[in-house]
Amino acid sequence: MLTKAKIAKSLVETDASLLQPESRDRLLAEMDTIYDRDHAVIITLGPEDIALAKMLVTHEDDLPQA
Repeated sequence: MLTKAKIAKSLVETDASLLQPESRDRLLAEMDTIYDRDHAVIITLGPEDIALAKMLVTHEDDLPQA
């Protein structure tokens, strides 16, 4: 959260109009764009990874019986 606050501060320092209530959505969108570009880690799972994750979290009673 501190990172997003720093982003908001720098945006407002650059464009004071973002402090206006009607600019709230634009401020939040710009914050999210910068955060996603510079700080977010995005992990993409393939079908095999998703199947493994489902298997790992499945309770043994819910597994198919032979």
